[in-house]
Amino acid sequence: MKTKMIALTLSVMMAGGSVLYAQRHIGHAKTANGKLASKPADEFNVFLRTFLADCFFDVNFNSLLANNDKRLAKYIDSQMDVRRYGSPGALVMLYARKDNFGFHEYTDYTFKVKGGKGWKVKGMPQDWEITGEEQPDAITGLPVIYYKPTTDIPEEMVDMENLITRPVELPYPKAKIMVAYLPQYFNGEYTGPRAFYFIKTPSGWKLAFVYDSLFSA
Repeated sequence: MKTKMIALTLSVMMAGGSVLYAQRHIGHAKTANGKLASKPADEFNVFLRTFLADCFFDVNFNSLLANNDKRLAKYIDSQMDVRRYGSPGALVMLYARKDNFGFHEYTDYTFKVKGGKGWKVKGMPQDWEITGEEQPDAITGLPVIYYKPTTDIPEEMVDMENLITRPVELPYPKAKIMVAYLPQYFNGEYTGPRAFYFIKTPSGWKLAFVYDSLFSA
């Protein structure tokens, strides 16, 4: 038992403390009797908590994305990169890095979502759909971060005049996809969820798309 505990401690230290931070600041998986679970609830839950600790809480995600920050770069696949859906008008467009992800003069590069133990990260039933009217956690008052598996990536607009879209191609067409709904803020005010799509690549889960206009079009 001592050998296992030492190995676990070393692995966390070698990972730069991200997992430890995630456990301390986003909560722990618990068993039915309320005790800390010896194993994570599931693989993606642990990955997502680590991603949140590195790239979402106490930093500005838009800034990390626009500046190709190294903290975010390790979550991006070189064959796939990351793209962002945004709505400059009535239509949602898909933007790549060369388009500066569709960011503009009003993009918020400064606001930081404060981390803490109050944030809940939960898998959602497959038949649930995010509406933007989800209730916050009854105890903390914070939005709940939900995630679930999906088989669909939103199509991209290719003809705005005739409203023609086409499927988005991926280098890993048979890979598993998870979508997580993270809170979005403007001028410090919560405005609803934004969707983060993660793809299971040969080197692990990677961020592929950020959908910032779930209910704007």
